[in-house]
Amino acid sequence: MPDQPLWRLFAEIVLRLPVHYGRAKDNSGYGKARLWKRIDPATLKDSSPGACRYGPWSLLCKSRFAKFPVKDGNPDEVDYVKEFQDDWQTYADHGSVESVGLSDESKLMFEFAILGKGGGFAWPREAAAKAGRMRRVADEDAAFRLALRGIENGKVVSGPSQLIGKKVDALDSSGRWY
Repeated sequence: MPDQPLWRLFAEIVLRLPVHYGRAKDNSGYGKARLWKRIDPATLKDSSPGACRYGPWSLLCKSRFAKFPVKDGNPDEVDYVKEFQDDWQTYADHGSVESVGLSDESKLMFEFAILGKGGGFAWPREAAAKAGRMRRVADEDAAFRLALRGIENGKVVSGPSQLIGKKVDALDSSGRWY
């Protein structure tokens, strides 16, 4: 139903697909979650910020999350809707399913945060994107250092260096600028 409140969709996901992962909750027994919508990769533009960072997924409610109960395997069913309804409505910004761009055959992802060693929550997709970005920077640095030594694709370059005529602005670990 397009006019269904988004918070009800979130509630259905939480109640029908409970999370049983111990690191998904804090001391109060609650976790943090948010919804992602899969977007058509053909409509992705290189100029859209964050489009490539998370792949073909778009965060539905930007800069927000909702609390949800994490089950401990207790078979007793408790009606959490009344307890969390205000928080879920705030998360959904009192919007409907249609107002956030969902329609038939839309694909959703329910992401929950993981409790870190310091006691704070971390979002797995953000952590993976950060690690990937750091890996790409490290790979670029390694390739640049090899180019400075005259090594390309694991072989010593006999001809002119690929760095001739190239503008370079880099600082090495000893504090020298190139």
